[in-house]
Amino acid sequence: MGKTVAITTFNCGKAFPYNERAQCQAAVDALLPQSSGSSDMYVLGLQELLEIWEASFSEMVESVLERVGSVVVRVLKLRYPEEDFKVAATSHIGAMALVVVVRSSFEVQEVRQAFCRRGMLYSNLKGCTTIHMNVRESPQQSWETFVLINCHLAANEGVKNRDYRVSDCNEAVRTAKETFRLQELESAHVLFMGDLNFRNMYPVDVEETDYANAETRRDLLRNCDELTVLKGRGDILQGFQEPLVTFPPTFKYNLDDSNTYNPKRTPAWCDRVLYSAYANEESSSDIQYTAMDRSEPLLFTDHQPVNLRMQLPQLRVHNLLPVGQPIPSSWDNMSNAVDMSIGYGGWLVSLKIHYILIALLCLYIAYKWWT
Repeated sequence: MGKTVAITTFNCGKAFPYNERAQCQAAVDALLPQSSGSSDMYVLGLQELLEIWEASFSEMVESVLERVGSVVVRVLKLRYPEEDFKVAATSHIGAMALVVVVRSSFEVQEVRQAFCRRGMLYSNLKGCTTIHMNVRESPQQSWETFVLINCHLAANEGVKNRDYRVSDCNEAVRTAKETFRLQELESAHVLFMGDLNFRNMYPVDVEETDYANAETRRDLLRNCDELTVLKGRGDILQGFQEPLVTFPPTFKYNLDDSNTYNPKRTPAWCDRVLYSAYANEESSSDIQYTAMDRSEPLLFTDHQPVNLRMQLPQLRVHNLLPVGQPIPSSWDNMSNAVDMSIGYGGWLVSLKIHYILIALLCLYIAYKWWT
């Protein structure tokens, strides 16, 4: 019997309430799927977890992830008092983050990270963070490899931005394959999630479109959804499978309103979860792919979280070669410099120092004028 996993992707809109204990717990509780029985593994793929400038400081992000991980464990303990869980791994680049929680009895080894910077000037504003780990239930069980990829791809509509998304998406998969020596996707459980930002292939008349109608959604997803069309063409995510999407678009909602879309954007299915296809597709079972309720604790963002819960097959092919560290890039030095500039620049703005500098400049100009 394979392991049951629950993967949630959620764009936090730079407003996740990690500093407020009660609000943080309520948000985490809303992001974990409700079910009569627990899952073996819970994965939170978070985007825009913090403000852009805050996310440039690794120590700050790691502190937040430690806090979120402990809250996930606490929420699961409240739901399932007879069961114990632990944080198996966390990873981040910029404001993109992964938190992985498993049963306490599970053994975890070969935890490694990989990163892909795809923002302007190769900054961490966009890209992906990836975790590799081997997991087994007990010494009597076989190890299985999990590769978890969390992305935040290029935003906005239009052909140019669509091309950026295609390039970013393919680079994220390539980086994971090369770093973790994945000869074939079938050698591991590869889970691909995030705010992929795929929009519509052509303009949609929002006022005339009933997103609550199942047939309308099917037509839009089949003919207009960028991810579905591009994947069908073979441009992206070959070797991955997405369950049938039955929920309305997950972006862009009005803030503090659970059910209405913001008229400034055409609604789109930006938030998605896919998994590596198995040789025998029927071997994966009990698949539940849903958009989670935009309940009160989650109304701080214009995105809707999406969850995939499924029972994975037991893998017979194991990727147990030692894996390396992230592959260095010739752009790393420039990327780090850009990220630090964003971080310290944002920090100064948060302190309102720019107002002081502007005031001093005005005083200097006035002084020079009168003298």
